[in-house]
Amino acid sequence: MSATDEAALVERLDQRGLTLEHHRRLPDWIRALLKSPAQRLRGHEVSDFLHQLTTLVSAGVPMVQSLRLIASDADARRLSPVIDWLADEVQSGTPLSSALAMQPRIFNERIHALVRAGEQSSSLDTLLTQIADYEARAQQIRRQIRAVLRYPLIVISVALLVSVAMILFVVPRFAAMFTGLDAELPALTQSVMALSTWLRAQGWMVVLITASLSLLVVPLMARRPTLRAGRDWLLLRLPVIGPMVAGAASAQFSRTLAIMTAAGLPMTEALPTIARTMNNIPYYQAVMQINERLHEGQSLEQAIAASQRLSGRIQQMIAVGEEAGRVDEMLRHIADIEDAQVNRAVESLSKAMEPLLMVMLGLIIGALVLAMYLPIFQMGAAV
Repeated sequence: MSATDEAALVERLDQRGLTLEHHRRLPDWIRALLKSPAQRLRGHEVSDFLHQLTTLVSAGVPMVQSLRLIASDADARRLSPVIDWLADEVQSGTPLSSALAMQPRIFNERIHALVRAGEQSSSLDTLLTQIADYEARAQQIRRQIRAVLRYPLIVISVALLVSVAMILFVVPRFAAMFTGLDAELPALTQSVMALSTWLRAQGWMVVLITASLSLLVVPLMARRPTLRAGRDWLLLRLPVIGPMVAGAASAQFSRTLAIMTAAGLPMTEALPTIARTMNNIPYYQAVMQINERLHEGQSLEQAIAASQRLSGRIQQMIAVGEEAGRVDEMLRHIADIEDAQVNRAVESLSKAMEPLLMVMLGLIIGALVLAMYLPIFQMGAAV
């Protein structure tokens, strides 16, 4: 029998009335080889799977049979083995939430935590619908934000490539032509020619240093919480991107907490799980602080106010929900409002980004062209 760690292995054995006597951890390189491409699924494939499972379970089809039907009808080849494996685990007595937890690269902690809450409250069929809708909504927001961020990266990359090509190959031809001139070249032309000379001599060093830093910083960013915290802190303070990230995190917190509390899970149990699903470390820390203050006897509104991460509007709505005894419903309204604001911000940014980037691209290329033709214009004016 295999599992992701010792605790998961003990849990699986306990479910079958067995006791762990000996276990061995596979070397990391073997574990990496065992992770087949079928395990690397896109976000929309997971949300599609959850929607299909919701439809079948709501129609009264048993869980194992539902999983088998989805596996046999899966459009993506790499999805079928995973779902078949889930069906085998559930058929052998493993709860669906535990089986999902054994595939953390596919099903995030939020998914199996919500499924576990549904199993504990005997409302899994109802909760699956909310989970599927939530994952589809979260995937759509992530896709929109990535698309908005990807466009400027592409334009900036094209601008850099064109600029470097001009500096390395076009500028030297003009420099050779200007060598025999007695007149002093404009400052802009001299600067561009000096940059061209330096890049042609030291360009390999720039590429080497940039590649080395990328290979070093990216893995460190993923492994070092302090570096990730610094990156997330900086991201939250960017003029336009920061509010979008904060809104998405607030919506994630509110909707997940609403689903868990509606399923009967105590907030003090739900919040640590929600914290672990937050992709932004400052928000992870804020949720953990909220949980600590709830343990101290504070209300949810007081704990949120002390965290200083969620907006005043959210605090006021939570206070109203607590007074009316409808916190889960109010949390859903908060999540809907935050999602709508993120969508509007993404659309506005997308509309404003294109003309700004075109202007930036034109200025960069135009400055290089002007630097090369400015001496020619001056010579023509002097004649």
